[in-house]
Amino acid sequence: RLLQTGTNRVKGFQIMPKLKLNYNTYHFYGNTDRLNTGFSSDEADEANWLHIAPEMNLNWSKNDTELSLNASIKNTNQSTTNSELENHETIGALDAYLNHQIDKNLGAGFDLEGKTGSYNGGLSYDRSLVNLNPYIKYSWDQWQINAGFTVSADQSAESTRTGFFPNLKAKYGISETWSLKGQVSGGINWNDLNGLFNENSFLDDSLLMQNTVNQFEIGGGIEGKPHDKVQLEASITYSVLDDLPFYVPSESNLSRYTITYDTESVNLLSIRSSLSFFPSSQSMV
Repeated sequence: RLLQTGTNRVKGFQIMPKLKLNYNTYHFYGNTDRLNTGFSSDEADEANWLHIAPEMNLNWSKNDTELSLNASIKNTNQSTTNSELENHETIGALDAYLNHQIDKNLGAGFDLEGKTGSYNGGLSYDRSLVNLNPYIKYSWDQWQINAGFTVSADQSAESTRTGFFPNLKAKYGISETWSLKGQVSGGINWNDLNGLFNENSFLDDSLLMQNTVNQFEIGGGIEGKPHDKVQLEASITYSVLDDLPFYVPSESNLSRYTITYDTESVNLLSIRSSLSFFPSSQSMV
């Protein structure tokens, strides 16, 4: 659920506090020896997963300058009532966006992503990530070009590393309602406990959290409105990823999973499409 407490605007200044809350209870009937001994509710582990994340978003604009700041604290906790299994992670995050329009066609700015996290669950360690993306953008006729780069630095329990990645985007309007788009990008992507739980709820403790390096991503697509109430988007991307997480059975409890990371680069081809319907100006499906 997303609980949004309110929005206030004062002369180009916007404050938007939010609270994200996700609570799940589930029962797991697995047995550690992998024998088919039947299922009994008395032998089931009840697991609880709580994710709570207060956020504060600040937006300011004046003349040709826009500034946006988003600060959040994210807490994720997973525990079972019939065992000592427990995972806990706290993440502090600050995202910033600054853009200044120099003239009618030319603009410049930067995006900043900063995170620091603390994990506790059999293992205890801290980690952090910073992504900085300065850019310039230029538009003329039907073209929009955004050219920049991303500097990434992260620190984990295993290593400290930095990287330099391209960040290029282009968009061409082939008509009033249809556009072609393309990009070449990369960076270090943050992996967290909440994201892993969304994929696999039956995780063991003592998880080693690492970030995934997107060495580069190249792709393109099309977007447009075949009807005034319908919007269509389709794209295809090719990525080369390092340290992609996978789930494997835990050695200490074969009914649970732990995380390992691919030691080789993974080539990923993604095809995406979306269709949005707007019954009115106030709603979307």
